[in-house]
Amino acid sequence: LEATPGNLLTDPAASLAHEEALAELTNAFRDNELSKRIEALTAKGDG
Repeated sequence: LEATPGNLLTDPAASLAHEEALAELTNAFRDNELSKRIEALTAKGDG
């Protein structure tokens, strides 16, 4: 395979950027889920 800029398989920089973006999304999703759970728990506690 020839190195093609932007190709995730052959371009290490693109692959790394993709990994980082994926990790960021995963963290954002996890934070969102966590805050939803905390909101649900505190809402229950108030009742």
